[in-house]
Amino acid sequence: FGQTTLYSESFETNTNGTNYTTSEAEFSDGFSDFFLRTDGSDINASYEVNGADGAFIFAGQDLDGEGATLPLSVSTIAIDVTGLSNVDFAILLAEDDDNANQDWDDADYMHILYSIDGGTEQNLLWIESEAAGSNSAPRIDTDFDGTGDGAELTSTFTEYVESIALSGN
Repeated sequence: FGQTTLYSESFETNTNGTNYTTSEAEFSDGFSDFFLRTDGSDINASYEVNGADGAFIFAGQDLDGEGATLPLSVSTIAIDVTGLSNVDFAILLAEDDDNANQDWDDADYMHILYSIDGGTEQNLLWIESEAAGSNSAPRIDTDFDGTGDGAELTSTFTEYVESIALSGN
């Protein structure tokens, strides 16, 4: 009935190193290779998403284009869930969708994982290419098999919510 926000990150303030951490330093070549918190001024102007909850977002494109070691990751701080029986994870996701030709390749993915008390990482939400090969749409992978088979990500930020069951201890 009542809801309490345990963690929130809007990227309006640069909290890398305190509220979240990246596996490699954030970067941009000022054009089409980037992995960073951005307001759009330091990436290609043709990168277009809408419906963000503020001026800044965290974005990535052509992640290995500047020599980064893949996979890249963004991790949150530890979140205390003591005494809770479940937690809802909510995230706004969008993709620079050019409508005519999707640009996710078979090897492209975004996996959201979680662990409880430092235990084994568990799958929470996966985004995968919808087809083998090149230039297909990114979709939610509902069965974690490496193929996007659910809702398609578009250029409009959409909220996705997943529940995490806890022991209550």
